[in-house]
Amino acid sequence: MKNNKGFSLLEILIAITLLAIMMVYVINITNDGIDTKEKILSEDQEVLQVAMAVNRITGDISNIFNPLFYNAKKSKKGSKAQDEESDYYEADPEFKGSERFPQITENGLLVPVFEAEDKDTIIFLSTVNRRKIRDIKQSNYVWIKYDLRSSTITDDDKKRVGGDFEIIRYFNANDLYREDFDWDNVKPQLLLRNVKSLEFTYWHSERRKWVDTPKELPSKDNIIRGISLKLVYIDKSGAPIEVNRIIKINWPFFDTAKDEKAKKAEDPELEDEEDEEDS
Repeated sequence: MKNNKGFSLLEILIAITLLAIMMVYVINITNDGIDTKEKILSEDQEVLQVAMAVNRITGDISNIFNPLFYNAKKSKKGSKAQDEESDYYEADPEFKGSERFPQITENGLLVPVFEAEDKDTIIFLSTVNRRKIRDIKQSNYVWIKYDLRSSTITDDDKKRVGGDFEIIRYFNANDLYREDFDWDNVKPQLLLRNVKSLEFTYWHSERRKWVDTPKELPSKDNIIRGISLKLVYIDKSGAPIEVNRIIKINWPFFDTAKDEKAKKAEDPELEDEEDEEDS
């Protein structure tokens, strides 16, 4: 007869024990993998938020608009031909200027102001606006303001030591030429929380260095060629993350004053103009 003897009870218990140990090992590996995935996703989400904020600022600043990039500033003394050209572009040839558009070019284009109230606040005119609704009174031009305000987080458990500020962005594409414009009437857009500091500096082409304010630049016409951004962000672990970005303006360098002198040299009817400095 054939031997039909099966497994003993001891062998079955040993097999079950080994299988249980293997299952515990597999479960631990799976849990570790899930925890690692959640941690990486959380870290990536923070990095992504910072990157999106910096990219938004970079896009806005790189598209700063100023007609002085390609056309010279209009002087108070000009030729008859230049006055006739200005009459064509201007409703009022005696341009008085305003707080937002203090200057005008030779072709009658309004020159927007560039303001830097402090190191973390700037106001400028950009060309990043895209109309979402057809046939509305908007153009590609938009006034933008970046500012740093105190954190609005009310839950103490969510606050981070050192990250006491948040970056906000104001965006106004309506009534660009109003003199009584007030930023307090514009709803701010929250860009990034848990910020320790934000600093803008400006490239001085003659000194070949970054300066703290636009007033230190060689041109008094608010012609910005490059801006350096320094952002310090506090992550979940409480560690500061520093982000540096150099932003170049999307306009090639062009010497408009030299171009105007060349025009006068070619046309004897054009009178020489006196160079003027802003008060």
